[in-house]
Amino acid sequence: MSDVAFAETTSLINIPRWLPLPIARRKDRAMKIMDEFITGLFSTALQQRVGEEAHLISSLIEHHEGRAQAIRDDAMSLLIAGHETSGALPTWSFAMLAAFPVWLERAIVEVDRVRGAERPQASDLLRLPTIMAILQETLRLYPPAYTLFLREALRDVDIQGQRIRRGDLVQVIPYITQRDDRLFEYAERFDPTRFMNEADWPPYAYLPFGAGPRVCIGQNFGLMETGLVLATVLQHMVPAPCDQLPKPMARFSLRPAGGLVLRWRTRR
Repeated sequence: MSDVAFAETTSLINIPRWLPLPIARRKDRAMKIMDEFITGLFSTALQQRVGEEAHLISSLIEHHEGRAQAIRDDAMSLLIAGHETSGALPTWSFAMLAAFPVWLERAIVEVDRVRGAERPQASDLLRLPTIMAILQETLRLYPPAYTLFLREALRDVDIQGQRIRRGDLVQVIPYITQRDDRLFEYAERFDPTRFMNEADWPPYAYLPFGAGPRVCIGQNFGLMETGLVLATVLQHMVPAPCDQLPKPMARFSLRPAGGLVLRWRTRR
């Protein structure tokens, strides 16, 4: 679905939906699979007794008072918005740990000290500053949301000599701004200690979730779930060192081109 949507939004022409093109068939098939999956989730939940199990779908059912179309629409939005980016962040994080064994060792020592063999909980993340700093530094270098949505200027404005006229389209690209040596010292270096101290960069220099009134509503949730994934996996498995990071590929999120190929060893 992501590949099809990316192809549509980056096409130089607006492709009519009625044309029997392969991309249209792929899109219809993907939408049908997603719709059946979501509909099945809340249909099952509607049949269960209230309070039997607490999860996201039950919250949506309660919020929308059982209205199927509203539940389906919200669940679909959450799946599309939160699935790909939340998968890309731990992917790049494991790549960074494989490329920088010193930080991998620090992360393992921290997880073992804080949780031992017990499964990490959300309340543990405050005691896992290394894990969270690794995620935040990965977000700086390889932000899944590598570019933000276009904005249209409502009036003429001058920004440090750059004239932007009313009606111009402006795009902020975190992948570029967060690698700017004017904003971050040794910007191309992977250094999670940046996020273990007080920030020394200007406001809005670091914006992997956007900024302002339209900042990503799932920012805290995304950091929480990926932090728990990182900590839990490292309790059981360790990526083998790799000499070269994969090349980034821009789609709806920033992915490793060709996927991430790592060797792992088990710890327990």
